[in-house]
Amino acid sequence: MHVYHVASSTVNPLTFQDLFQHFSGSPVMDAAGQPIRVRTMQFCDNMEQYASDTAETNATMLTRRAKAVVAQVMNLGRLYEPYTFYGGRFDIANTKALLAEMSEEERARFFSDAGSMDWEDYFIHVHVPGVRKHVMRARGSSK
Repeated sequence: MHVYHVASSTVNPLTFQDLFQHFSGSPVMDAAGQPIRVRTMQFCDNMEQYASDTAETNATMLTRRAKAVVAQVMNLGRLYEPYTFYGGRFDIANTKALLAEMSEEERARFFSDAGSMDWEDYFIHVHVPGVRKHVMRARGSSK
């Protein structure tokens, strides 16, 4: 059985540093229109550690709003768990070989060059707006 991945992990990986730079340079605004400062990233090895660290943060917060924000962070953590704690890389060798066998017209029609993915553009124009619209609003965020 042949598996054909369209993935960027071996040719154009998205790193946590890329995410940090995006949110540092394009901060999310709070309800008052003030930028939410992004602290230096702390990495967790698994979802249990993430949940524990988030629970500790929640225990130190006093306001209902702050606790709601932490609950939202936990929801996002669960949403992204398969991507952040999965150590595998998707090999695109079969896909590259298939594309090499196609005519120029077929390659143009079935374009799948994940190496050309512009992560910054994707986050600014697709991913973050989608999360804000479909995930954060669904959890009661005003933004």
